[in-house]
Amino acid sequence: MDSLILILRVLLALGAVLAVLVLAHRYARRTAGAATGEKLLTVLARQGVGSKASVVVVETAGQRLLLGVTEQSVTVLSTSEAPAPETAGQGAEAFSRVLHQATAGKHRSAAPTGSILSPAALKQVLSAGLGGPKG
Repeated sequence: MDSLILILRVLLALGAVLAVLVLAHRYARRTAGAATGEKLLTVLARQGVGSKASVVVVETAGQRLLLGVTEQSVTVLSTSEAPAPETAGQGAEAFSRVLHQATAGKHRSAAPTGSILSPAALKQVLSAGLGGPKG
C-alpha cells in the first residue's frame, strides 16, 4: 500500500513538472515573437542538391542570400539586394496594363451560335482570335 502511494506521488510530481515546462515554453515562444515584431530571417526557397547538401535562399535586413548548406557548414554563395515588396494593387494594375496592350487592336469574332461548330467555322474563329492565317 505504501509503495502504491509513493508511485502515485512520484507520477503526480512528474506531471506537475512537465506541465510547468510546457507552459514556460509556450510563454517564452509567445513573448519572443511579440518582442521582435517581425521575422529577422525568412527562408524563401530550399533545393536539395545531394543527400546531405542543399542550396537555400534567405532574406534578411533587405538582403537576399544564396547559401550552400551541408552537415558541417553554411557558406554564402551570393548576395543581392531584396526587391521592394509590390502591393497587390500595383500587381493588378500592371497586369491590366499588359493585358490591354496585348489585346489592343485585335477584335475577336464571336463564335457562331449553336451547339456544334463546323470545322470551317472553328478554323475561322481560331485564326481571327489568334491572328493566324485565314482560309
